[in-house]
Amino acid sequence: MLTTRAARFAAVAIVVLAVASAFFRVSTAPERIAKRRAAEAQICTNSGGTMTKVGVEDVCVKK
Repeated sequence: MLTTRAARFAAVAIVVLAVASAFFRVSTAPERIAKRRAAEAQICTNSGGTMTKVGVEDVCVKK
């Protein structure tokens, strides 16, 4: 059976891991977004379209 000290340690460890995971995802977001946009542009041009900016979004326009 878990003691109070072990239960507190487990809870703190879970919180620390969750915070570290969230920090990692936020810090690597720009890199992941850039890779996703590059892949979208490649797929668009390979299918015969062109990437066009509509407002703040990039949209694939098929010819």
